[in-house]
This record gives sequence, structure tokens and C-alpha cells, in this order.
Amino acid sequence: MQKEGLRSEGSKFHNLEKFQVVVDEFIRTPGDVNYNMGSGDMIVDKEHWINVDKFTTGKGQVPMDMSRLGNPDESIDKIMCVHALDHLQVRQALATLQLWHSKLRAGGELLVAVTDLEVVCKLMIQKNSSYEQKWFSRLCMYGYQVDKKIHMDNGELTHPASLGEFHLTGWTPDLLSIDLKMCGFENIKEFFTCDCWGIPSILVHCIK
Repeated sequence: MQKEGLRSEGSKFHNLEKFQVVVDEFIRTPGDVNYNMGSGDMIVDKEHWINVDKFTTGKGQVPMDMSRLGNPDESIDKIMCVHALDHLQVRQALATLQLWHSKLRAGGELLVAVTDLEVVCKLMIQKNSSYEQKWFSRLCMYGYQVDKKIHMDNGELTHPASLGEFHLTGWTPDLLSIDLKMCGFENIKEFFTCDCWGIPSILVHCIK
């Protein structure tokens, strides 16, 4: 989903083409063992990738908690996680990054995209931000929290959103860089801000 004019400055979709090129190249060059963590509806090449999601099933995903990988250490070639790490609790997210680092082989690669809270916060407090910008910024910050079955009955939600729809942590570019290095990812190949599905985002490509 793309929201026009979410940012107040720069291009309509900031670095969107660059984001697509980096992600597509990452997917097109798999190793022997590759994971797409928290895949949701973003199912990639099932022949070469294991699509994992704890909350979305029935579309070829493995119903598994992405923070609990049972693989031997240094046995995975690639891990991709696009807008799913935000759904973990703060300490769980850091522990998961440390776990992924231990499971990646030497030269293994991690590609992560998360919401850019620095941009989202600016949009929330800018006086010239439209109602739509502020509304969508709130979703970017706290998660979409949507369910197709949601409706109100006497003031109560009859089908509350699942836990997988909530954001429990978040990053600015500086904070993400520090956390990745603390978790062992010191070799950063790509690090840039972008718009992913209209969401102000940070994309990082690391090499172990």
C-alpha cells in the first residue's frame, strides 16, 4: 500500500526504486538455506526460501516464531525480515538479532527493513501535516491493528486485531545502527532510508 505525499519533503516515494532493487537482488541470489522472517503476505520464491510467519498461515508459510530458530549455528545463508521485527518486544527483538547472527554462516547476509520512527514522529508533530498523514503515521508507529472482520457491536470490537498487528518496538537510523553492531552485525553493506509500501522505513543489508 502506498500513501501519496506521506512525507512533506523530497520525492513522493523516497528511495522506493532503490529499495525494490536491493530487495529483489537479495531474493534472486539465494544460498542453500534462506529464511523470509515474518513474511505475512510477502511470500517469496518457495523453491529457495522458507517463508516464516507466526500469525499468517495457509499461503505456504511455515507457522513458526521467528525468534526461535532451531537451526545449528552458522548454517543459514540469508535472512530477510521486512517490517516484522517491529512486532517483537524490545528485548526480544535484540535477542532475535543476536540469534540470527549466530545462525548465519560466515559471509551470511541479513536484510532488515523497519519503520523509521524519526520521520514518523516529525510527521506527527508538523503543523502542516494533513489529517491523512497524521493518521497513517500513527499506524506506522503502533501497527495497523486491522482485521477484515472488525466491526463494532454496542461499542465493543467483536473481532479484535491479532497480536501480530501491533508494533512493540521501533528504531531511528542511529538507534538501529547501534543495535545491529551490539548484536554482532558490524559489516553493513547498505544502510538507507526509504519508503516501503508508503511507510517511512530504514533498510539495512549486513554481511556476517
